[in-house]
This record gives sequence, C-alpha cells and structure tokens, in this order.
Amino acid sequence: MQNPLEVQELVDQCIDFLRDSPSDLKACACVSRSWVAAAQAHIFKEVSLLLWSPTGSKSGPQSAEKSWARLRQVLTRSPHLIRHIHRLQLDSTAVSIEAFAAICEFPFTHLCYIFLRHLSESFSLSIATQKLVSHPTLRHMKIVADLSEASSWIWDRCSPNLRHLELSCLWRSFQPNNTVPSHPRSTPIVLESLKTDSLEFIDAWLMQEMCPFDMSHLKIVSAEYGIDELLHHRKFFPALQKIKVLDFNPAADSPVDLSTLTSLVLLRITVVEQYDWQMALDTLSTIVHPNRIRKIVISSTEYLPAECGLQLDSKLDSLPLHSLLTLELERNIFEGGLTISNASQYFPQMTSRQLLRITDREENWFENFAGV
Repeated sequence: MQNPLEVQELVDQCIDFLRDSPSDLKACACVSRSWVAAAQAHIFKEVSLLLWSPTGSKSGPQSAEKSWARLRQVLTRSPHLIRHIHRLQLDSTAVSIEAFAAICEFPFTHLCYIFLRHLSESFSLSIATQKLVSHPTLRHMKIVADLSEASSWIWDRCSPNLRHLELSCLWRSFQPNNTVPSHPRSTPIVLESLKTDSLEFIDAWLMQEMCPFDMSHLKIVSAEYGIDELLHHRKFFPALQKIKVLDFNPAADSPVDLSTLTSLVLLRITVVEQYDWQMALDTLSTIVHPNRIRKIVISSTEYLPAECGLQLDSKLDSLPLHSLLTLELERNIFEGGLTISNASQYFPQMTSRQLLRITDREENWFENFAGV
C-alpha cells in the first residue's frame, strides 16, 4: 500500500489546513521535496511590505529597506515563487523609489489584489506603479494616495479586468483640476464595486468625461461621506437598478433616498456622530415596497442612546421589509457591550420577530463581498 504521505493530493490538502500559520508552513517546507510547493504556495500567496504591521507596530526605514531588498533577492533567485503571489501590499513611503520600482518590475502572473500607499507626487513613482497595475489578472485594488497629476497616470495602463476599487485620498496636495488621466483610455474600466472615504476628494476626478471608469455596472457602493451626491450623479444612474450592497454614513443635510435602489439586498449604516442617528431614521423612511432588502447592518463609533434604539426598532417594524431576514447590530454600539439577552429592551419588535443578531465589527466586509 502506498504511503499516504507520498500521495501529493493528500499532502496538499493537509498543508492547506496550516494556511494561517506561517511558522508551520515554513517547517513543512523543510520536511520533504514533495511538501515544498504546497507550503510555498501558502507562504507567498500574500506578501506585505507595509510600514505599519497589522499589530500597529511601525518598521524603521532601515528595517523596511532590508525587507524590500530581501524580497527582491528571493524572487530574483527563485522566480518560480512569483506565480504564488496573489495579494501584494506595498507602502512606497517606507523605501526609495528605486526599491519600489524594482519590485514593480517582476512579472506577477497571478496577482489579483494590490494595496498601495503613496504619498509622493513623483512621476517616477507613478510610472513604476503603471507597470504593477497593468497585469491582466488584477481584479481588486486598494490605494491610499494623493490625487495629484502624477498619481492619475497609474490609470493609463491599468488592467482592464480591474473590477473592485477602494480609494482613500489625502488632503495634502489635492488638485481637482489635475486629476484626470493624462491620456484618455480607449475603453473604460468597468467597475463592479467602489469604496471611497469621501466623494469630496474624488468628485472632480470621477465625474469628468475623461474618467477612466465605467460606473454603470456597480453592484457594491461604499462611501463614508457624500453618498447621496454620488448616487444622484448622471454617471451612476445606470447602476441604480443594479446596486445590491450600499454602505454609508448618514451625515448629511438630507436623508439618502433608497427608493430608487430596487435591487438592494444589504444595507450598511455607520453612524459617526450622535446627531446622525436621526438622519439614519429618516433614510430608512425612504424604503418603499417592493424591495429586496434581506439584511440591515448598523455600526457606530458612538454609543446608541436607549431612546434611539427604541425609535430604530419601531421604525424598522413599520417599514415594508417583507424580505428582511436579519438586523445585525455591531457589538460596539452600546456602552459595556451588547448581547442578545439585553438587546430586547432596546429592540423588542426585532427580538420578537427573531430578526436581531449581535456581531463583532467586520473590518474586511468589503473585500469579502467583492469576493477577494
């Protein structure tokens, strides 16, 4: 009988269970030649060269330069590892433009997700980024950058297969008149999902005729501010009947009109200030019949007063939400934490209808819905 450890399919499946443990994967890579490929596929699937680690610690300039140099050396000596890289996170503020450009030159054949952090207005940086974002496998990009004339160049040769875009733009050198691509694209990039921290940052850029994006097929839209203005812009009209997921902060002078979003399935509302709760209630009042809303998620950086909870519960109970299956409240909205056992006093109607669910804050919800 063949040794199970010599059956490659079984080895691959066993190693797959260790995908979230880099130390175990590295140990597996040292066991046998037949284990190496499966272990390396997980080790190099996501490569992160960020100045800030997920734990909040910051790398010094010398440490960052060494990390970038080490990655360049590894990929140069072992080019077969390049095919394993599916997700790449780079912070150009941590290293020289030359070091950044060197990484961008590698022929990534399976790269589908990129996170970029740019603060420089250098054209050399933008030209290097053009090379990186041109790979046809790229589907999702998250970028934190200045919307300067230089940074707009990266879209000239961006992959036409990009479908999911997250934009976080900085105030430092915002120049709305210079943020269109330097050369119009022959065919626009058809987006399926868009997330931005503020429409104010990108209004002049997204809304001009030379905008590199086609918004008519959007299914997921997330905007921290300015969602109502965005939805009422002419470029978004064709998408109103297609948007299935909407995420926004109701901080505005008027409620968001949800009546035109006839395909909406998931509604996420994030309240930042206490006075935004009333605007959230007014926005919910725009829901009309028929609708397809199956889940409403309420998140907040401010604690929800008890009276607002009762108003929210009454409002939701009175709306024509015949398809609603779940009302999710993120646990942080009540001081001291919220559980099902003590939620009934704030949401008696939702509790009696068994619609209420208490969840932890989901930081990566956008990526999960975008399928990355």
